[in-house]
Amino acid sequence: METFRAQAMGTVPSYEALLLELQQSFGQSRLQTVQKRRFAARDKRLSEHNELFVEILGGIFDAIDYEHDPEFLNDLSVSAEEIFQFYSVVENNLRTYGATDRQVAWHLLSYVFAPGFARKYAFWSLVAYVAPGMAGGDLWFVPRPSPSDPTRLRLPVQVVVEWWEDLLNCRLEDIWDASDHDEDARDWIRNLQYWRAGKLPQPNTIETAFAKMRRFKYLGTFRDEISTSLETRYQNAVSFVKEHKGFDAARLIREIPSTPFQVFQAGLTGTADEGQKEAFIAAVTERWGEPTTATVRRRFLLARVVQDCHIRLAALICPKVDPDIAGPVANKVMQIWALLEETYRLTVAAQVGCRAATKNFWTLGLIRIT
Repeated sequence: METFRAQAMGTVPSYEALLLELQQSFGQSRLQTVQKRRFAARDKRLSEHNELFVEILGGIFDAIDYEHDPEFLNDLSVSAEEIFQFYSVVENNLRTYGATDRQVAWHLLSYVFAPGFARKYAFWSLVAYVAPGMAGGDLWFVPRPSPSDPTRLRLPVQVVVEWWEDLLNCRLEDIWDASDHDEDARDWIRNLQYWRAGKLPQPNTIETAFAKMRRFKYLGTFRDEISTSLETRYQNAVSFVKEHKGFDAARLIREIPSTPFQVFQAGLTGTADEGQKEAFIAAVTERWGEPTTATVRRRFLLARVVQDCHIRLAALICPKVDPDIAGPVANKVMQIWALLEETYRLTVAAQVGCRAATKNFWTLGLIRIT
């Protein structure tokens, strides 16, 4: 019985093996094959194992580059520990009975990781927007059918390229000032063209192109002049949306789904009250505000990680299908993405409904008391 159990459990990846996969997606320095195998199999002294565990996890946190937000890093640390404890229970109690790696991966993704991450991410989003300014809101990283070809996917790196180029609003040659015949600038432009076409960037090219000291000129952003009157700020925001972007309320709600549609509708028709005007200005300012270089670098890196995971999961679950195929029947990874998105939206909706119910409960209580 013990022999059979050991063989069956062999297809369930350890938490350490999953951590190594994540490390690879972040482009961290890879261990030697023997070291990786022994770490994943927990075949090291406890002190050495823990030291390597902390080193890998610390490297991932460093790559995320959130030193400016220690609270978020603390949330990540707590979440990593929670996942470790939960997954250890799953790993020790799951019986695969000879299932293939593909089947095990599918069940872990659909029953553990996709809904689990979606709920955690939704809880973070309810406190504050995780990715302010990204077109499409906090789920910007989810691969979706391309507007130009619905049979193919628009992958996360492509989304970030489009977001960044929209804010720059300039010629490609002027982004890194290639007029000086700078070979590095030409390489960065060439890389950006590859990324726009769906190619996966290397982490070092992202770090180099968006080094900390580098600055960019943004011609497509909106700046809220808070020193002026509310009406002037509101008219400036409306003018930016209508004249500069050419958007109507329907297009705005797709760009900024976190803001109620009524705000955009009233804002663009001139029927907004003071509260709606403030909300309209805040939404436009956040969506088209000027990002820091660190923010751009971070968005490209995170998009690269998600895209790399998507490609490698597609190679495992449906190896004969291109990872950028949009159809969920052929590309079964899209079913996982759909599950994650639905869980996220239901979690957010449940919280909103809970707040409304609580408010109504207290209102009824006050009515009874009075």
